[in-house]
Amino acid sequence: SKALAKRIAQRVSTTRLVDVDSQAKDQYGFSLSALNISLLYDPTLFSAVTTLRSHVVDLTFDTRDVLEVVLARPNATPFTVLLNHWPSRLNPEGPVKRVAAGYYVAGLVYTSLRYTASELWDVGSKRIRMPTDSALVERAGLPLIAMGDFNDEPFDPSLEALRSTPDTRTVL
Repeated sequence: SKALAKRIAQRVSTTRLVDVDSQAKDQYGFSLSALNISLLYDPTLFSAVTTLRSHVVDLTFDTRDVLEVVLARPNATPFTVLLNHWPSRLNPEGPVKRVAAGYYVAGLVYTSLRYTASELWDVGSKRIRMPTDSALVERAGLPLIAMGDFNDEPFDPSLEALRSTPDTRTVL
C-alpha cells in the first residue's frame, strides 16, 4: 500500500545504510560479484555479519544462488537469512531445478535448526551424546527466514519441499 511504502521510505531515509558492495566474496572465497541478490539490514538491530556463504544451486545463469547470511544481534541469538534466487520459469528444466533448490534449502534449514551427527558424536567415548530436551527445543527455535525470488508460487512443489507457510501468525 502507499502508506506502507511511505513508512518504509521514511525509515530508510533515517537509517544509516551499509555499503552493499563491501562483501565481494563469501567466507570461502567464492566471488559474489555476478550474483543479483543482496541483503540490506538495519545496523541498529544487527551488529555484524558472522557468516556469509554462497550456495550455487543452478549453473545455467551466473545469478542463481542461495546466499546464507548469519547476522549477530546484541544480547540475542544470531539470526539466519537464506536469500534465494531460484532457476527461471523460462527454462524448460526450471520446475525440476526449483524442486531441487527447495530440497537443498530445506537441508540448510535443518542443518541450522537441528544438531548434526558430528555435533552429537563424542570422540572420547565413541558414542552419541544426546542434547537435553531444552537444548533441542532451543536449537529448533533459532530465528531463521528463507526469502527471495523463488520463481514459483506457494502451492508449487518446490515451496512444498521447504514446508513453507503463507500464514503470517505462524511466520511471526
